[in-house]
Formats: sequence, structure tokens, C-alpha cells
Amino acid sequence: GAPLNLTSVAFTVTDLAAFTEFNVYALNNAKFDWVISASGLVVNAMGVSLPGVSMNKTVTLDGFDKLASLQLSSYIINAIDAAGLHMVISATIANPSTIGMTIPLSEFQTSFHGQVLGPASAAGLTLVPHGSSSFALNATIATGNGDLTPYLTGIFQNALGGVATPLDAQGTGAPGVSWLDAAIKSLLLHTSLPPLTAAPISAVTIDSMSMDFTCDTCVWAPTASSTITALTNLPFANGAPIVQLSQNVQILDKNGEVVGTLNTPFAPANATGSSVTTSTPAAPLVIADGSHQIYEAFIGDLNEATTYELGLRGTADSILDLGALGQITVKGIKLDVKTSLAGLQGLKKVDFVSALSILTPPNSSGLIASLVVIHNPSQLTLVLGDLVLNCGVDTTPANYAGYATISNLTLAPGDNTVLSTVDLLANAAGSNIATLAFYGSNVTLALYGFEGTSTNPALNAGLQSMVSSTIVLGGLPDVHSAPAYDLNWTMKCFPTTVDDGQCDMTATFNNPYFASPMHFLEAVDDPNEFPGSQPITSYIAYGLGGSTEGTHMFLFQNNFQYALQPGQSTTMTFKMLLSNSSFTTSYRPTLVNMVAKAATGVLPFYVYLTPVVTIGANPQHVNPYWALDYIYGGLNSLNMAAGTDAQYILDWFDKAFAPATTVATTSTATTTAVTVTSATASPTTTTTTTTVPTATETSPTSTTDSSTATSPSTSPTTTTTTTATTATTTVA
Repeated sequence: GAPLNLTSVAFTVTDLAAFTEFNVYALNNAKFDWVISASGLVVNAMGVSLPGVSMNKTVTLDGFDKLASLQLSSYIINAIDAAGLHMVISATIANPSTIGMTIPLSEFQTSFHGQVLGPASAAGLTLVPHGSSSFALNATIATGNGDLTPYLTGIFQNALGGVATPLDAQGTGAPGVSWLDAAIKSLLLHTSLPPLTAAPISAVTIDSMSMDFTCDTCVWAPTASSTITALTNLPFANGAPIVQLSQNVQILDKNGEVVGTLNTPFAPANATGSSVTTSTPAAPLVIADGSHQIYEAFIGDLNEATTYELGLRGTADSILDLGALGQITVKGIKLDVKTSLAGLQGLKKVDFVSALSILTPPNSSGLIASLVVIHNPSQLTLVLGDLVLNCGVDTTPANYAGYATISNLTLAPGDNTVLSTVDLLANAAGSNIATLAFYGSNVTLALYGFEGTSTNPALNAGLQSMVSSTIVLGGLPDVHSAPAYDLNWTMKCFPTTVDDGQCDMTATFNNPYFASPMHFLEAVDDPNEFPGSQPITSYIAYGLGGSTEGTHMFLFQNNFQYALQPGQSTTMTFKMLLSNSSFTTSYRPTLVNMVAKAATGVLPFYVYLTPVVTIGANPQHVNPYWALDYIYGGLNSLNMAAGTDAQYILDWFDKAFAPATTVATTSTATTTAVTVTSATASPTTTTTTTTVPTATETSPTSTTDSSTATSPSTSPTTTTTTTATTATTTVA
């Protein structure tokens, strides 16, 4: 035979129906016969041209065999909209045929287990004879095909679980080329959507984590919650539409040993690009029976470490929002990663801020309630409950000086301003620290764990090795972030003040305790609750503090409370009780002067207040010293606006301290004879009559004991001593 040079020879279809039938056959069969006939050929052989040669030849060629080698290698979902889920699939196809062709546009309808999913198309597909071609297939899982939720769930479950998803693609046409259109329509391709090759979750960052060690079941199952960000390898161009996540994972220690298992319910998730962030709700971290020592060591390592590497192994479940196609739940997404967590670094940074109260109870060198700042360098929020640490100038038994207690302690990341109570023992070490601190020397106080640091045995085992310290400032200064109260007060007295001795005070109170919330519980402390405190009732006095005018005019009562967050203030109106135990009759000129001043301006008043408060979540009652000159650095008075209402105070005083009066009645009678012996009767007969005040009167010596007042709406209990007046009758 001889080769035929048919390059650039025009191919003319003379029978479109026959050519269409041919293409359908060629596309769907492994072999086909092609009859080639020609006439008028010129054959050149051995230098001689032989014209008029005819040819009729049957040739068996390789067909396209249904393009059975179509392979889908990867895909990316680039949009989700009202029309459905749009993806671009990378595909390759091997052409077994001797014939090659370029198909401008081929269109298919895809299905999964007989359910139509939606259209797919390939543009400019070139089939190389006996070669392989790569191309992009644009596919849409379209709305309008019924409930596709179970099929979508299966597709994604397969992709994330390492299983290929079988797909069928039925040709629907090749627009613009009629003979090819019929051939494509005859084509039914069988292929599969591959699973993901990379781990679906490649990394996890623990943004924050909270653990509660205080619940009844928390010894071997602390409650844990966290905010985590997972880096995903999911085929979404604009971020995986994950709207909820749950997890069932094992927590592994630095050695790969299982610490415990955490199983959390679904929680909202937010996807940005390839990252997904979720905050898991609180759930128990269950410690297996054989992992108790591993867990205790884990806590100890977290306490000491600067950075701690732990493992997360298990699965995650997700809910994907596919827009108009609905939401699907994909379960069992594999998770096996290592992540790092900032440790507590031994909680070595503890700063003394302010001494709130200093008591000297029996058998103690001092009980010091103070604000301290504990710096937590980790992302961990730890609900520890009551924490007790031994203290001394060092950790040796010989210098053991007492213990520091922080009740109801929750450590958040960063600085934590908390109340600490240091009880110094009545031994040499405790006495030495107290003496140094009370008299102005800074003391470095070592704080260290022991077998009673926590009532939670697992937590206690992890914290026994803790060693920290703080510098207690000499003189134990009481430092405030704001004054406990403002300098402008208002007094409002009433006509009823004349009888019940009560006036309304309005004042603005501030939270002076830096970053800690504060609860004001009582204005008047109980000396029995605070042994070693000075038993002075909280009061306000007219005039300058410590001056001759500084009579305890009004007594505070336990009739108001408030709670303030850091930096907050509140304005309170509360009743105070005039203290007639502090007055004498000689005080009247001062009150007259006060009334005159009040009518035209403000009055100077001194405040002495030793309330009962709590700081933060600590339930420990504290008895701070809020005297005006102490709060304001030597200032002796604040401004009290009273106006003309101050007159009621003077009226009360006049009623309470009115001078005694004597009423004498003399009657003369004449009698003819009166014989009286000294043994039986005096010439003068004296009759004593007791005069009882009316309900609106007050005896000249009436006294009021302020300690018996129980509420602002009840007049104080009055103890009245009545001295009888005497009427004398002379008998002649």
C-alpha cells in the first residue's frame, strides 16, 4: 500500500442523517468499519503517474467506546445561590479512538442513584486520537429537582469519609452542531466524584477555654467549654457554609496519652475562608478510671508550662447551609491534630494593690484583707472555687507564717483583681511579717501550695507544686481607683422628722476597687463579725471632722444596698437617724447657726463609714474604712445641701431636749381646830401626782437609743423616763 496525503482536505457531509447515525455509532462502540471509496486518483509510482485509479476500501477503526475512561479528579464549589450549588470539576478523558475531534460545547444531566442532580457542561473539549485530554466540567446541583437533602448528605458524607460517589451523566446535546448533538445525546457516561484527599481538618487553634472544677461531679469530669478555630480543607471557594459544629474528641496530653473525652452538642459556627470558628457549650470532660494520674499530671503541667502541646483526636459533626437546597448534617468528620495552649507559668505574677481592712483577732498576728492582681498568661478561664495557699518569707517549714485564702476564685485570661485574705499566725514568723508590714517595710510573701490547697482532689494534686510570691507594700496602703462616694450630698427632712428623727440623704457612690465588681451590703458593721475592729457606729457629723462641731448628728442604718461593676457609680437615697445620744442642750446655738447657713448655701459634713462589702465573686465579707479624710486624703468636709428643711432638725432638737417645767398649785383652807401629832401627821401634807405625757409629747429627759432602730419606715424605739411634777397644798 501507499500513504494517502489527505492533509487539509475538505470533508463534505453529503448525507446528514447517515453522518449523524455514524457518529452515534462511533461514539458508543469500541470498533467501527469505515468504507473509503475514491475514483480519478492519480498514483505516482516509480516515477510514473498513473491517472484514473479507483479505490474501494473497508477500514476498521477504533471507536470512542462510550468514553468510558472519564475521570473526575477534584472539584471546587464556587457559588451557592437560588439556582443551586455550582461547582467546577477537573476531569480527564482518554480517547481510545483513531479519530479525534473538538466539541465546542457538550451538555449533560447528572444523577446520583437515579436522582437527577442538575446540568453539567464542558466547553471546547478536544478528544485527541489515542490520547488523554484534561478539561473543566461546570456542574450545578440545581433546585427544582425535589428534595435533594438525602442525596446531598450522601455526597458530602462520602467526600469527607474517603468514599467515592458514583455519578451518571446523560448527554443532553451539543448546541449548534446537529450531527454531534444527536451523538452527545446518545452518550451515557459513568464516573464518580472522588473523596477529599487531604484531611478535612488540618489544624485547630484553641482561642479560649474554660474549665469549671467546682461542680458536684467535677472531680473527674470538669465542665469545659471553648472557642476554637479549625482550618479546613473543604472544597468551597468562598468558605465552607458550616453553620453549626459538634465534636466527640479525646484530649491527649503531651505524651499522647488520653486525658479524657469531650462530647459537645451542636453550637453555632462562623466560617471565613477556610477557617471555621465555634464556641462550644459547656460539657463534661470525662476522665476515664484509668486516666486519673494522667489527668492530675496534665493539670500540674498546664500550671507550670509556658506553652503546652496537646492532642485532639476524634470526629466532628457539622451542619451545612446550602441555601435554597436546605441544610444538611454531615457526621463523622475525622479530626487528629496537635495544638498548643499557653500555660499558667505557675501564676508567678501576683501584685499587691490595696489593703481593704486590717483586723487583729485573738490568737492571730493579723488578718489582712487586700486586693491583689493575679496575672493569668494563658487562654484558660479556670473556675477554681476556694484556693488556700501557705505563706511565709520563703517556703521552708521554719518560716511558715500562715495562709492566704481566695474564695470562689475564677481566673480569666489576663489580670484578675481579686480579694485575698491573709491570716498571719501568732507565731514568730507571722509576727515578724505583721510587724514589718504594719510599720512600713515591704515584705516579699511566698505563696505555695500544699495538700489542702483545693477541696477538689484532682485539682489539688495538680496545684500542690505551685509556688508564687507577692510584695506586700509597707504600711499596707488602702488605694482606691475612685473615691467611695462623691463630695456633694443632699439632705431632705420632713415634718415627721420632729417625731421620728429621720431624714433622707441622697449621695452618689462609686466602685473604688479597680477591675473588681463590688456589692455594698451594710452601712453599719457588726463588731462580732469583725473581731479586732473598732466598735464605732457609722455616722455623719456636722462641721469639720475632729472639730468641736463634729457631733455624730446622723447615724447610718442598714437600709440600703447596691452593686457596682468596675468604673460604675450609683445615686442612692436612704434614711439616716438623728442621734440624740450625741447631743446636749448646749448644742442648740450650733444648730441655729446651721439652719441659717443651710437656707443660703451648703453645709460642711464629715462622713465616718465602715461598711460591709464583698469584692467580685468572693463571698468573704470585708469591712473597709471609708472615713472622709481617709478617702480624700485629709479633706475634712463634704458639701451637704439641706435648704430650709434643716429647720426640722432644730424642731426635733427642741422637742427632744426641751427644759423641765414645774407646775405648782396652792390652796388655802380655814379650819377651827386641827390637832396633828408629829407621830401621825405633819402640819404640811404633801401630795405627789404623776403627769404622763400625751402621745405627741416627749419627756424633757427622753432619750433615743439608735441601736434599736430596725427600718427606715419605723420610728426609733424610744425609752422614756418621766419625772413627776409636784403639786403642794398647805393646810392651816
